[in-house]
Amino acid sequence: TLSSGNIMYMWSMDYGLKIFSTLTFKPVDIACSMDKIYAIGPRGYYAEASKNGSKLLFAPSGKYTTASSDNGLAVVAGEKVLFYEDGYFKEVEAPGRNYKSSSLSNGLAILLGDEKIVAVSEDGVKILPYRVGEYNDLWLEGDRLLLAGRNGLIEASLEELNIRELYSGGELYSVSRGGAVGKNVIVTSSREYRVNVSLKSVDTIPCGLLAVGDKGALAVLREDSIDYVYATGGENLRSVAVKPDSSYALIGGASGGLYLWDGYRVSQLPYRASGEVSEIAWINNSEALIIAGGRILLFREEGYGEPRLEVGIPETFRIYNGSEKSLKITLNPLNGYTGTLEPTILTDIEGVSIMVAEKLDVKPLCPTFLEAKIKTSPEARGSGKLSIILDGVEREVPLIIEVRSKETGGKSESILLNPTITMIIGVLAVAVIVLSLIHIS
Repeated sequence: TLSSGNIMYMWSMDYGLKIFSTLTFKPVDIACSMDKIYAIGPRGYYAEASKNGSKLLFAPSGKYTTASSDNGLAVVAGEKVLFYEDGYFKEVEAPGRNYKSSSLSNGLAILLGDEKIVAVSEDGVKILPYRVGEYNDLWLEGDRLLLAGRNGLIEASLEELNIRELYSGGELYSVSRGGAVGKNVIVTSSREYRVNVSLKSVDTIPCGLLAVGDKGALAVLREDSIDYVYATGGENLRSVAVKPDSSYALIGGASGGLYLWDGYRVSQLPYRASGEVSEIAWINNSEALIIAGGRILLFREEGYGEPRLEVGIPETFRIYNGSEKSLKITLNPLNGYTGTLEPTILTDIEGVSIMVAEKLDVKPLCPTFLEAKIKTSPEARGSGKLSIILDGVEREVPLIIEVRSKETGGKSESILLNPTITMIIGVLAVAVIVLSLIHIS
């Protein structure tokens, strides 16, 4: 094995001297084993070279702006284009520079540059026949490519030259599976939602969308309803990526701040990146690539909480005898909790019947509401408890049955409906009229 500059050579008696691989750095030492060459260089550079190319432990120097991932593979792009897998980078030759957006699916990466839209895979590089125009972001799904930009959202085909307009109501900054966001708007396949903040990045959650934007705002779309959460400090937020198991979302700010959103609250990490966090891409369930200030950072999760279910129940449940009332319970799945629950509600008071759903699906990052119908007979009396059993855990709510003074058909009786009282009132009314006439005469 020989090297000259950054070019690696392999020599054998049968084939002589041949170029084996070209590295992105000049090695200071090399070693050979079977059909691979290992090289180390300055500043901790390491490469593993084979006939299929070279894998780098560290990314080549350069400015990077975008990253996307899919099933353990990631693409990183900017001034250069890299693939990342199993802890190694591999540089890919691609036309153009300054790639600003990317999307990866099934080993195919689509890159949005200043002048070209490029498809990159193991089969090679292909320039797509679409004008770049004023697009800000793209998303690849199958052979369907979504492009978001100044003129809205369009759908393009990878197989043939075909464009379809999906939305033209304003500028969009980011697009993901399920929707796109922009200046005061969230767009899905079914409708448009107006919001009170400019949104810059979006990702999908199991029950909707999570978007982040200016002034520390998070807009959460769940079942046609939008809730707002705000990060402390009000830093403008620029990127969001939901963890593969949906236990939380990792969020990046314009000033380098990093935040976690667990479905309900936002907390800031003690580490701050050196520059705007322009992109976040999860490689697996514990590691993510972060693009910040043009650099590539590796985020590694260690010791996050176990999945659990937070149950919100009333302090006391009061109901009249002979009536019906709903008991409402809030279920907040935390840390990726998911599953199908079979809720059970029991009581120790006679004359009380309970109707509750047989099954309830709970998804991460998505509050679920359990409603039970509590019905009491006219003879029900006293106080006791409601025992709520969810996922093998029992919680108790004090139950108080309030008795009405008098009842007719389960409803309090008005004194005007009592015949005796009605007759007395009538007699008094006649007496008042007679006395008034006597006084006048």
